[in-house]
Amino acid sequence: MQDNKERISATGDLAFKKVFGTVGNEEIIAGLANDFFGISPDNVRISNPYNIIECWRIYKESGGNYTVLKHVLNDVAADLVNGDFMVECQVRKQYEYEGRALFYPFKRFCDNYDRFGNKYRDLKSVFALNILKESFYHDELAVRIFRFFDDYAMIPMSKEYVTVGVFELMKREGARNRNQEFWRAYFLGEKLPESAPEYIKKAERVIEMTNLCEEERYMLALEEKYRADQFEERLTAVEEGLEQGLKQGLEQGVKQGLEQGLEQGVKLGLEQGLEQGRKEGAEEKTIEFARKLKSEGAETALIVKVTGLSEQDVDSL
Repeated sequence: MQDNKERISATGDLAFKKVFGTVGNEEIIAGLANDFFGISPDNVRISNPYNIIECWRIYKESGGNYTVLKHVLNDVAADLVNGDFMVECQVRKQYEYEGRALFYPFKRFCDNYDRFGNKYRDLKSVFALNILKESFYHDELAVRIFRFFDDYAMIPMSKEYVTVGVFELMKREGARNRNQEFWRAYFLGEKLPESAPEYIKKAERVIEMTNLCEEERYMLALEEKYRADQFEERLTAVEEGLEQGLKQGLEQGVKQGLEQGLEQGVKLGLEQGLEQGRKEGAEEKTIEFARKLKSEGAETALIVKVTGLSEQDVDSL
């Protein structure tokens, strides 16, 4: 088996479309559909096949805009005899992920209406698998399959109209079968055991560096640059957010501190002023009383005893 370093990332845009969207690799996408949804398609037709020349043309006509090319590369759709199958891989969380995960399979389901002039009879089952490199749900289950059913009687609808699966690669629990664990190893670039199905081993061989043409190697470099730029943008956004947060926090802290300090100072000043006023008022009344006693001819010792003043204070009155 080739060393992992000789293969490109299975979750990259180019590798994903090359493996699952290339005509001639139908058994790979059929195996993926069977391993996650239990459907065994006899005839698979890739709806949006991968073509390196077409990808190159789109990239050139966009003026070197990789995001246009990324939109072409990051999803795969296939027509099956018993339904339609869609698969998409996301390296990082996207805005409104669940809405996106539902919108596209339901849109494909609706687009089949009256496709061949048979109205509702032309509606086919749609199976959509979302492969996530980052965790989304707050538990350790790696696989989820969402279907329509009555939540009281636990009875499904008569037909699987739209089924949505989520495969979170960074989680290790909840695999429904052994092949799903092999798929996790494949997408994470881990070594596949000999017991892995042949179609997963083929997917591994497709993304070996030696099987890439010159245009694909160039696009791989563009993809790596795009992801590096995205990482740098996210890092810059985090740093700017942190800086802004610290600045706002400091400003708010100073403002709040000044307000609290002023409030506390006013409060303390009033309390101390009131206490001082009461004290000074009491002293003034005592002196006035002592002066009156002295004018009435009371002896100094008596005045001292009654008022608490010193003899010196009484003598100075």
